Amino acid sequence: MSDENSTVGPHHETQVLAQLLEMMRQAVWAVDATSGELLYANRSGLSVYGYSLEQWQANTNIWLESVYPDDLHIAEGSGAKLYTDGESHAEYRIIHASGEVRWLQSYSYLVKDRDGAPSFIGGIVADITARKRAEESRNKLQVELERSRRLESIGQLAGGIAHDFNNLLLIIMGHLDMAIEDLPSTSEVRSGLFEAQSAARRASELTSRLLSFSRAQPLKRVHVDLNEVIAGSVRLLERLISTNVKIIINTCDAPLIVHADASYLDQVLINLCVNARDAMPGGGEIRVTTERLIGTDARDARQVHRLSSSGAAAFAVLSVEDTGCGMSPDAQSQIFEPFYTTKPVGSGTGLGLSVVHGVVKQHGGFIDVASEPGVGSTFRVHLPSVDSAKDATHSKTAGALRPVQVTNILLAEDEDGVRRMAARILRRAGYSVIEARDGEEAVRIFEARRAEIGFVILDVVMPKLAGPAAWQQMLNLGADVPVLFSSGYSPELLQQEFAEIGDYHMLPKPYAPSALVSAVEPLLVKQSS
Repeated sequence: MSDENSTVGPHHETQVLAQLLEMMRQAVWAVDATSGELLYANRSGLSVYGYSLEQWQANTNIWLESVYPDDLHIAEGSGAKLYTDGESHAEYRIIHASGEVRWLQSYSYLVKDRDGAPSFIGGIVADITARKRAEESRNKLQVELERSRRLESIGQLAGGIAHDFNNLLLIIMGHLDMAIEDLPSTSEVRSGLFEAQSAARRASELTSRLLSFSRAQPLKRVHVDLNEVIAGSVRLLERLISTNVKIIINTCDAPLIVHADASYLDQVLINLCVNARDAMPGGGEIRVTTERLIGTDARDARQVHRLSSSGAAAFAVLSVEDTGCGMSPDAQSQIFEPFYTTKPVGSGTGLGLSVVHGVVKQHGGFIDVASEPGVGSTFRVHLPSVDSAKDATHSKTAGALRPVQVTNILLAEDEDGVRRMAARILRRAGYSVIEARDGEEAVRIFEARRAEIGFVILDVVMPKLAGPAAWQQMLNLGADVPVLFSSGYSPELLQQEFAEIGDYHMLPKPYAPSALVSAVEPLLVKQSS
């Protein structure tokens, strides 16, 4: 083999180097250290900025003019460091010729001539836009995770506070009910007690609603009138909405019966109104309206499709309209995504509308949104309606119930005031009661007197031994009597407690005296049948 074929001479070396540089995905460039004239740039060197060789030659400052304004100090600082240290490294954004913002990672070197004078500057630039976007996405997810954890902590705190508060309300409400019952109908004291009773029940409702905002709770769907749900939320709305925002409620005359969890409908209404309030920092007007809608009343082809595909014959529609800043089409396409918010950092979680969307979907409905920047927004919630108002079930105060005869009810409750009041309610209803101060004592009593005990009531969270654990021990002792659990905690906080318990019945606190008796009697009837 000849030397010509086996040796790469200077000319061939130059060609090979030039080909290698052109093949590189990184941008390679060189400029004159004095004039800034472009001496060399490979294909990537031109494409990373998007300008042609002619444009580079015509404007030696084109690279600096492309730097994103907020990052200009980084690029200029890197240039200054280059002349003092002979090299520099920087990451900054540029505005590509296409208008797209890109991230670049730059390594620059100053080359001097034999006399030590600057000759040219060379460097390598890599487009790191994909990496930066991945980092931003990862950081955003981390922020959202931390925010979610904070919300979870708030929910747990709210659950703990509600437990103690519900115990206090239970004692207040129970004794008020019994005091009213004991007083003659002509007593002047009764009116004051009725006011106190009403205030205690509103406090109970407020606690329940606050819990529903902070923690997801299982759906308890019954037939309810959407108009009545709205009427019941007005007082809370007035406290949440700014004084410079006017709320106008205009519900239709006919009942709008839906099969739904009323507490979740409260959540939908309040989240929508709070969202509307935040869109009007300078004040404005919120209109809340309801109507019944059937397929033939659809406003456009899209609504016709959504109504027909839902499978429901008619809908109850809740509309919340504001006179606020409105939304762009881009914002409208993202408003139901978790953690998406147009509000400043610290002013919102980005969860309100995603919760609304989830609740409506759980109830078999859908939401239409109409909005224009500067005009305002309208959210229309469509829920499948029940044909007849006669199917609605409304909670009524139960009257006096005739107890089924049993030997004893074992009542375990660690809060002394709650235990004494519950025992008094049951005894007034004709039952005999054995009281226990905690789960351990309840198990001991049950073991010693199980032949006498025909019913067990257990508080869920108690010292020494929780209610579900105590019941498990009673089952091991051969218990075959009905059990009723009671707690002021929200249900989802108790899931772990009931991990090994099958079917069970729960009476949430605070409860009215009639509610306690009403919860006991059906279980006894079922047991005796």
